[in-house]
Amino acid sequence: MRFVIVLAIPMLLGGCWWEGPMFYPPNPAAIGPLSDGSYVAEGKDGETKFRVGHAPDGSYVDDDGGRLVATPFDAGPRSIWIIEMLSDRPADDTVYGLVERHGDALYADIPACEDTKNIVRAAGGRIEGSSKSLGGLTCEFDTREQLESAIRAYLASHPRLPNRIQVRREAN
Repeated sequence: MRFVIVLAIPMLLGGCWWEGPMFYPPNPAAIGPLSDGSYVAEGKDGETKFRVGHAPDGSYVDDDGGRLVATPFDAGPRSIWIIEMLSDRPADDTVYGLVERHGDALYADIPACEDTKNIVRAAGGRIEGSSKSLGGLTCEFDTREQLESAIRAYLASHPRLPNRIQVRREAN
């Protein structure tokens, strides 16, 4: 689960995230941002090494059994994938994030609900919880169209994803 945990660190620290049903099922034919092998993820909290491979259904599996789905997203000239973090939680609690390629590096971002409330509402999503509650806010989407509308607005306001987590192939 190291890869999934590395991607989830910003959401765990912020206590709020984007979620909804699983809109993008795994696809063995999809080309994702990672190839099988060893990687290093670097963030402000340090460095984590992990291995990742593909499951027969097309999802990514890390060396601890964490799973996610990466779906290409049409963002013009930007190389963007929507990521769905799969877990044992109900299917309607899929957590969404983004990965962007810049040269040999990938940058992962989990949009924080607290910072994107206006984008989410404008896209038709809803805000659950309270910024004063222990769990924070959750931005929820009922349709794929709502999520993609919010992603387009988020990308328009972020010419580059915030460099929260940089993922590089490990040098041999």
